[in-house]
Amino acid sequence: MDNINEINAFIGRDWRLKRITIADAITILLSESRGYTATITCYNFIGFSFVGNWDECVIDFIEIEKGGDFVENSLCEVKRLNGESPLPAGESKKIDNAWYQLNIKLIDGNVIKIACDSFSLEHD
Repeated sequence: MDNINEINAFIGRDWRLKRITIADAITILLSESRGYTATITCYNFIGFSFVGNWDECVIDFIEIEKGGDFVENSLCEVKRLNGESPLPAGESKKIDNAWYQLNIKLIDGNVIKIACDSFSLEHD
């Protein structure tokens, strides 16, 4: 099973968002009540959105889709800032990469969105 299908199938309701780290990649640490943990890493990201968090960090669902509104918005902003055909970033990030949108919906309705080109999943 590829990483996208594995992530879409693995993480369920009631997992908790423990930590998000943004560096060369975005790393998301999750845990669940029996002590299991999972880490999703998002590579070559071009956008990250987490607006309006108040109290809850319990996950309703996680879904990865090819393309999406946030991917389109991120690509538009990259082109606005860097020109219609931005130069490749370190030979790994190109404007014509296949882009994916990770949506993490929390039980309070807030949605974390990440636009990137690939993922990995590590779990207990």
